[in-house]
Parts: sequence; structure tokens; C-alpha cells
Amino acid sequence: MEVGGKVKDIRVGDRVAALGLGAMAHYVSIPKASLGATVFKLPEGLSYEEAATIEPLATSFHACSLAGTAQEEHVVVFGAGIIGLGIVQCLVAQSKRPSIPRPGPTRP
Repeated sequence: MEVGGKVKDIRVGDRVAALGLGAMAHYVSIPKASLGATVFKLPEGLSYEEAATIEPLATSFHACSLAGTAQEEHVVVFGAGIIGLGIVQCLVAQSKRPSIPRPGPTRP
């Protein structure tokens, strides 16, 4: 492992995430690595598994932003994969009065 001579503020051993590069790879070359633009340091205490959800959640958030749903609108999300579930989370977080169906009491 090494960090290029022109790269600033990133050191060998830093825990980082990069934009759209090296899916499923342990090591990648990142052209034009720039802290805060193409490379982001992972906070202490954030696991690699949690960090792996950053990009899908960002995609979900972006989709919600593009949709521009109004507070009173009903929304249907097709698909319960990581993107679909992230969209539901974003919609609930943006809502003043989230209305997610809750299971009723069960009868014996």
C-alpha cells in the first residue's frame, strides 16, 4: 500500500471510503484522490459494514430529493432491497407525520 506523493491529508492506514471506485476490491488506485471530494475518512467507531451502506443510502436520498414529494402525497416504493428500504427511511425522516403501516394485534 502507498499514497501518491501529490496526495495530501491521507496516510497509509487511514480508514477511508472513495466515490464509485473499486467495488468489491480490497485495494484500488484512486486517480485525483482529494480528501472531502473523492475520498472521505471514516469516523472512529463506524464499522466497514456500516460504511458500506453510505453509497446506497446516498442513492436513496438522491432519489427522494429528485422526486420532490409533498407532505400530503402517498408514495409507493417498489422493491425492498437496500435502495428501496433506504428510500422508505428517507421519506419517513423527511415527513412530519410518517404513516407506516404497523401490524395490528395478533389473535390466538
